[in-house]
Amino acid sequence: MTVSELRLQRLILFAVSLIVIAVELALMRELALRFWEHLGWLVISVALMGFGISGTVLVIVHRFSSIRRQALQFISLQSLAISLPGCLGLAGLIDLDLIQMVWQPSMAWQVGVLALVLGLPFVFAGMYIGLALEDRPQRVPGNYGASFLGSGAGGLLSILLLYILSPRQLIIACGCLILAMAVFHARRFLPRLCWVLCWFVMSAVIVYIPESPEIAGDKDLPQIQAMKGSRILASRDTPRGLITLFDAPSFHLAPGLTFTTPAKVPPQYPLLFDGQVAGSLYLADAPDDFEFLDYTTMALPYHLVTPSEVLLVEDFGSDHSGLAVYHRSGKMHVLSTHSTINTLKVSKIEKYHGFPYTIPEVILRTSTLRGFLQASTKRFSLIVLPTVGSDHGGLSAAQPEGTITLETLELCMKRLTEDGLVAITTFAHSPPRDGLRLLNMLIEVVQKESGDPQKQIAVIRSWANVTLVAAKNPLTPGQMLTIRRFCTSRGFDLVWLPDLQPQEINIHHQLETPLYYQGAQTLMGPDRESLIRNYLYDLSIPDDNRPFLNRFGRWQGLHLLEEQFGTRGRAYWELGSFMLVAALFQTVFLAFFLILAPLAPVIGLPGRRPEQLVVLLLFTALGLGFMFLEMGLLQRLTVYLAHPLWAAATVLSGILFFGGIGSMLSGRLKYPLRKKHFRVAIALVLTGTILLLVIDPVLDATIKYSETVRVVTALVLIAPLSTLMGMVFPIGIKRLGENQPRLIPWAWAVNGFASVLATLLTPLLAMQWGFLPVALGGLGCYVLAALSSLGLPSPADERR
Repeated sequence: MTVSELRLQRLILFAVSLIVIAVELALMRELALRFWEHLGWLVISVALMGFGISGTVLVIVHRFSSIRRQALQFISLQSLAISLPGCLGLAGLIDLDLIQMVWQPSMAWQVGVLALVLGLPFVFAGMYIGLALEDRPQRVPGNYGASFLGSGAGGLLSILLLYILSPRQLIIACGCLILAMAVFHARRFLPRLCWVLCWFVMSAVIVYIPESPEIAGDKDLPQIQAMKGSRILASRDTPRGLITLFDAPSFHLAPGLTFTTPAKVPPQYPLLFDGQVAGSLYLADAPDDFEFLDYTTMALPYHLVTPSEVLLVEDFGSDHSGLAVYHRSGKMHVLSTHSTINTLKVSKIEKYHGFPYTIPEVILRTSTLRGFLQASTKRFSLIVLPTVGSDHGGLSAAQPEGTITLETLELCMKRLTEDGLVAITTFAHSPPRDGLRLLNMLIEVVQKESGDPQKQIAVIRSWANVTLVAAKNPLTPGQMLTIRRFCTSRGFDLVWLPDLQPQEINIHHQLETPLYYQGAQTLMGPDRESLIRNYLYDLSIPDDNRPFLNRFGRWQGLHLLEEQFGTRGRAYWELGSFMLVAALFQTVFLAFFLILAPLAPVIGLPGRRPEQLVVLLLFTALGLGFMFLEMGLLQRLTVYLAHPLWAAATVLSGILFFGGIGSMLSGRLKYPLRKKHFRVAIALVLTGTILLLVIDPVLDATIKYSETVRVVTALVLIAPLSTLMGMVFPIGIKRLGENQPRLIPWAWAVNGFASVLATLLTPLLAMQWGFLPVALGGLGCYVLAALSSLGLPSPADERR
């Protein structure tokens, strides 16, 4: 291979890796729109699974054929190009209803079929990268570095492209680009003829594919579209999600409205996010048009204080802002992490005049809650947190949620005026879960502020909602009287007041057992820890280390659900956790089979059994360690950078970019490599340990600075560790290439499957122990990798 050919191969490697990341993000958007955003983790595991399968495929191909490496690269590129649009067409044929999965657990296998279909492009991409690792040993670091750098560039570029192209358009464009690059591997007549035919096949596949995915029937979007007179007023497709504004005369949304309200609900435009109603923009012209909202539990804090400075968090529609305007609040800061939603709120669309977002008292801001509070010195008389608890099926149980954590609530309490309040509303559930967890969090926050939770918290409920209020100082007798009058006049029930009497509870919306009151009473008393430990649901407090606000399930509590509710108990399963465990079992089964298959005598993997065991241990440890560290650092830095999307792009691209540099630097190491390999792995462990020790103090000291300073700080922190992470793997492949090159595809397979397992294990482990132990587990894996590297097959001169 000439120098120009080597450069061309690395350019294609760069492009393939870039496209792999772009396709991952596009497929995540595709699944979020078609089904639910909680399937995003599936795409990451699918991609890594494809890489693992590609290694086993290469082992078998090498064993039973004599096709040259360059020919295999040409075949893999063509197959990758056609499979990109092809997987979209095949995935559309799979009928999947996630909501019904609790009643039909066997449907989890359909998720597995979907994963295999979507994994096809990654198998062929993995084959091309794996074949590049079989190049001459001295070229491996440069080849692997080009792949890493391409992945890093793909993380940033694909986000920008998703503002221009739809996910399907991006995937099809990636397929066309790959097929165009494949021509560089076609130097004879027959390959070029095949290349031309592939264009015809790909064109036919593209024509067959619908322009957009068919959205699941149990989502709100197809149901609203079916209503008489419904039409789309505005639609914006962004990397964060598809935002759709409807004019739907038959649609009415008034969350938690009391049955006795005398006020009229104005016409409204439902605002959907990825096919689900996120809120409504009401057609109002004056503050009094929002009077109906005063007959919901979330109006309570406005009757306790006249707020001069209000902070409203993630008000997707105009419920919270309309309520604040109705009560003639002072300045109202409305936070949203979606700039496109803010744009739609102030745009003049037919009857909708942008009220109340066009009046000077309402200030729209694009920021996260934590980021805004850290950058601002303002104090607020009222902070209204987003309404939670809408995930009845538990689809988001395994999703980290950084908006409402213990640390964020502590920051909110610190930014209150002396008469200030923090308020949050959640949907009511039976048995209670969200309401009791939030109460437990507020109790902890007030105690940390040296306050008295029994005197500073009030809780009320309706037929649909539960509202909790925590005051900076003890509630006054006048405020407690106001709360009683508010509930009596609107038909709401008291759950907790400092002087609440048993005869005052469970009056309007009667429960067979007053579980909310009993739970609140226990949490406020000496048996709080016992309730948290033994309750049907997990009421532990989410924090930055374990930010799983929507995870309530206890595996040991499943039998209690069956005992109490019979088969109806399945309705209380958390689908997010269930699908994660199901995917983990399927992955373990597939990995076990495909890793052991090359060891069968008919294939005849080279090397002695001890050498094969060392390769298995080394590359399993590398796959687990890399993903554990990456995901552990990502969660911590996402909180620091305060914007989930750009934080993920910055951190992941930074890790891959510096990993690519590390891979190229590893090519400069001189033989023998055995001791150097061990020392690099140990240096990685020491660097990672130091990083975990200093990261919190450094982040806390710099969190008040601008976004640019924080991004630079994050990159500086991860650069040394990421560089070393990028060195260990290519050194191992280089050593294998010198001594047992036929083991390289198998090592690539083992590493891919280990990465999948880490991706699925990380949320399960983090839900139990937190992301910090996951990162520490990653360092432990690199210790195992360092020890395994000493036994890697090597010539005699390297063993000295």
